[in-house]
Amino acid sequence: MELYKYCKGEHLESFLTRGTLRIGTLMDYRSEDLHGESIGDQYEGRLKFCGSASHVTTEEVHDNPLLKTLIALKGGAQINITNFNARDCYANSPDLYIFSTSLDYSEDAHRRWRDDPDAGYDACFRIMSARLFFRAISQVLDPLASFMGFSKVTYYDSERGLDFRDPLAKCHPAQLKGGKNYEHQVEIRGFWKPRDQGLIKPIIEDFPAALKYCTRHAVIR
Repeated sequence: MELYKYCKGEHLESFLTRGTLRIGTLMDYRSEDLHGESIGDQYEGRLKFCGSASHVTTEEVHDNPLLKTLIALKGGAQINITNFNARDCYANSPDLYIFSTSLDYSEDAHRRWRDDPDAGYDACFRIMSARLFFRAISQVLDPLASFMGFSKVTYYDSERGLDFRDPLAKCHPAQLKGGKNYEHQVEIRGFWKPRDQGLIKPIIEDFPAALKYCTRHAVIR
């Protein structure tokens, strides 16, 4: 799988020279004040649910891990739950290290990133093998975090919430984002679970082995 990484020209050069990358965290990207509305998301890693059901059975609870969580948030599961309502319930991801890329390259999307005052991404590099690229990063991060994999971000209506019986409800909260402002980004994320469950912060590090799988793709002025 090929991927694309939009970035500033200065960061492209530091990556192509030394392999320097910034590995972010879910909680850090919640700050819209720091990153702007195109990058920051106050609900990052936080999945909102809606939906209701009458006479939810123990079998349904047993087969739906999410429902177990939601029931617990409502005060604890019972043998037969009636008039269950998942409105305004949330599932939260623990903080993770993440690295975001795009599934496709689009000149229109690139110009949108460039013209965004909070992003200013006038450059882009191509990742020729997602698997090998993330493996190279993971080898450096291994003392701090274990690689969980990479996946496409799926977008949903965060204003309404996701019905707890929707198949997407079984996804990890870090794999889902409200689609109103972000769907055009066609994001693919790599995830790493910190070995220390304490507070984590973004990392700026050199990953020279990752350079073997990347090439300069575009710069627009």
